[in-house]
Amino acid sequence: MYKKGFFLLCFSFICSASAQVPETLEEYHQYVEEALEADADSDKTAEFYKYSFGYWMANKVDYNDHPDKHKDTMSLYHKAQEKFIRNREIKIDRFEKTIENYRRFDARNQLLKNPILFVGSSSIVFWETANSFPGYPITNRGFGGASLPEVIHYYDDVIKKHNPSMMVIYCDIDVENGKSPEFSVNAFKELINRVEQDFL
Repeated sequence: MYKKGFFLLCFSFICSASAQVPETLEEYHQYVEEALEADADSDKTAEFYKYSFGYWMANKVDYNDHPDKHKDTMSLYHKAQEKFIRNREIKIDRFEKTIENYRRFDARNQLLKNPILFVGSSSIVFWETANSFPGYPITNRGFGGASLPEVIHYYDDVIKKHNPSMMVIYCDIDVENGKSPEFSVNAFKELINRVEQDFL
């Protein structure tokens, strides 16, 4: 009996536009220590995230290759995130128009049988997945700058109805919006649980 295999990828990392960046790990570590002693007003909050996003973007490869080297600084960064709170809550249905367009398209067209399904945020939206994987049954249901909770909210429309044989999921918005790594991991687990219930 055929059993579907799922390839699930979820990337959560910090990204942002370029900003003034401390040049070394030591400089950034010292900056965060000093930030933790400062008042958390709106200007300091904006500065903290500007510097932090710039630093982590410039050093993401080194962080991925040598996470232990950055462990103490990353811990400090998470403490500072708890101090410098940004109001970046999102409306769970903010991409309703895009999802409705998918519903209409799917109602007018025959869905692929057991496709490889790509779901997630803008990296999926703008990836020409069919051109990247010629000869494979590809369905792309990325939308906007979707967060994991939004993918879960629209699960029936962007995942379940397609009955995929394989999935690739990419969402980085939750951590970018200041959510904790635990939040992202728990949301991903919730999504995986639904996938396993429906398809495995």
